[in-house]
Amino acid sequence: MTHYRPANAQLLSLDGILTGPLCLPIDQTQRGPVRRNTPDGGAASRQPRNGIRQNSLPKLSWPFALALTLFLNATACPHVTGQYSLPQPLAEPSDLMVQHHGTSTMLPNVPVPIPHGPYDGYLDSYRSRAFELPNDAPNQIDWGQIIGSQQSDDVSGLSTIDAVIESLPLQMWWDERMQNQIGLSDQTYPVDVGTLAQIALLSSPRVQSLLATPHIRQSDVVVADAEFDPTLFLEGKYSDANDPVGSTLTTGDGSTRFRDETLTSALGVRSKNRAGGELDLSQRGGFQENNSLFLTPNPQGTTRLELNYTHPLMRDGGQAVNRTRIVLAQLDWKVSRTETRQELENHLLAVTEAYWNLYEARVHWLQQQKLIASASRLYEILWARRDVDSHQRQILRAQSALTSRKSELARAATRIKNAQAQIRMLTGSAELLNVSSWEWTPIDRPLAIPVAANVRQSVIEALENRADVTQAIRKIQAVSTKVGAAKNQVLPRLDLILGAYVAGLDSDRNTFGAFGNQFSEGRPGYSMGMLYELPAGRRASLARLNRTRWEMTQAIADFQQTTETVFTEVEIAVRETETLYNEMVAKKLAIDAAESEVSFLTQRWEQLPNPNESAIVLIESLLTAQERLADEESAMIEAQIDYAMAWVRLRKVSGILLRVDTMMPETGQAEIVAQDTSCSETGGQP
Repeated sequence: MTHYRPANAQLLSLDGILTGPLCLPIDQTQRGPVRRNTPDGGAASRQPRNGIRQNSLPKLSWPFALALTLFLNATACPHVTGQYSLPQPLAEPSDLMVQHHGTSTMLPNVPVPIPHGPYDGYLDSYRSRAFELPNDAPNQIDWGQIIGSQQSDDVSGLSTIDAVIESLPLQMWWDERMQNQIGLSDQTYPVDVGTLAQIALLSSPRVQSLLATPHIRQSDVVVADAEFDPTLFLEGKYSDANDPVGSTLTTGDGSTRFRDETLTSALGVRSKNRAGGELDLSQRGGFQENNSLFLTPNPQGTTRLELNYTHPLMRDGGQAVNRTRIVLAQLDWKVSRTETRQELENHLLAVTEAYWNLYEARVHWLQQQKLIASASRLYEILWARRDVDSHQRQILRAQSALTSRKSELARAATRIKNAQAQIRMLTGSAELLNVSSWEWTPIDRPLAIPVAANVRQSVIEALENRADVTQAIRKIQAVSTKVGAAKNQVLPRLDLILGAYVAGLDSDRNTFGAFGNQFSEGRPGYSMGMLYELPAGRRASLARLNRTRWEMTQAIADFQQTTETVFTEVEIAVRETETLYNEMVAKKLAIDAAESEVSFLTQRWEQLPNPNESAIVLIESLLTAQERLADEESAMIEAQIDYAMAWVRLRKVSGILLRVDTMMPETGQAEIVAQDTSCSETGGQP
């Protein structure tokens, strides 16, 4: 029996402890009970699976490993568990150290998924619609009947794809040769999907740019919240005035100049609370001395301790209104995290596609070499028999075919170099740059087994995990917040104004003495009042309210369009996955038929049983059959690559290409779960 192993089995296997795809769960000790939705609407706690290994990792340090591991599983490992998890928001993850071939590697953090928030109920009708979808895979072609009618009776009774696969292996002759050197360089460098994904996440400037975006948006949250930070102030002013006297009441002694020396200072704090109230507490002090008879005592020291508070009762009143900027900044930050994850998925998808492009280019090179070898063999035989029974026209026809096929080999070599350059650009790795002139040998092979996927499960996962769905729901929440704030701005302004103070006075510029007197002499003074304000017509505030309501209508329509897009894209992706596998099987049948034709024509040309049959016609037919076989083999590798990428794209449209899974909160430790899921084929023991 052929064994399969995930492409990332060595990448994150903790030095080979595990052999299956990995799932690193997050510690749940601070997140309450772990629950997951199931198609029956239940919310059962997760139970440990078989094959669990416990490993101590720092708390909140593995979300990135989760995301990376699940991505690697997706790129080479089609696994649908039939259940999905609803991750809750966590603190920003720290960097994770991963042991890879005995070397410790620090992986950058990736924003964890965010929940849908208080407007999650908008998805209820779509969840119900998803549960009504069929829970089985799309109709499959009965390859058993087709093969039975085309080949022999030993497989004519097969009616399922699984049974047919045992009789019709989809492994091709180039699979084993892909890991070997093909002669493009004296040195080789092995690559696989998992390692390239890890290198891209570590080294790619694009990834570093994406990971910086949430931190930039998080700064806006701090800026918005800092509006409620208290402000300390200290001010002082010294004045020495010498002005002409224009009134006898200025000095009272007939002086022609008014000389006034003053010092004023203030120390205090201003603060705005989250209900909209503004508090001002200040201690003022100073002294004054002049030549006026009306200043008593002269000189004198003065102090005043004031407490003023203004509280809005209607417009701008309440925590909901005053926290609007914070809520919007937080939503923008959360949306940026989902956008970052979405862009990371796109980048890792591009890395995966570049890897398979390299694989395909090398296969095309091998196929072209095989085609050249067949033409060369035919030409050598004809040339060796040129003095016996070969005609000049036969030799020229074989030589023409050989030359044409050799010219296409150069294009195949160029495609290999271009694919390597694309991988180097996407990963941004200095190591790959140093080996750019080497021959890179792909390790992982395309999947050659059918994938069990269904529309219902994929749609359910997409509704819960896709970034665009989360963004659409969060947009509704943001616009709803704006609507609430706009409604408040329509109200008239009605403020309550309160004030209280104590004052002190002392002679001889004794400010400190006045400070003591303000608490020991007299009593506090106070004031209270109201401020009412209403713009005529309130046109500006009403227009803003009307605009936000239209924005809400737009946000809901965008959400509806997004969910419809989810249903359509998932349905197409599931159907394409199944169809591409059927195409791959059909291509294998076409290759078998083309090989039979080439073998038949080769025997007829070598034996020429019919003397009346033209040899040149046989050669022409043989060369055409060889090219037809090469075309079918080229179509086969394209079908293999399309099928490999179809499953990755299905995971992406389902929103689980980068998904943090959660389980086992009671352990307080990370656990690695080995699953028996087939991934990229290695041909060896797992």
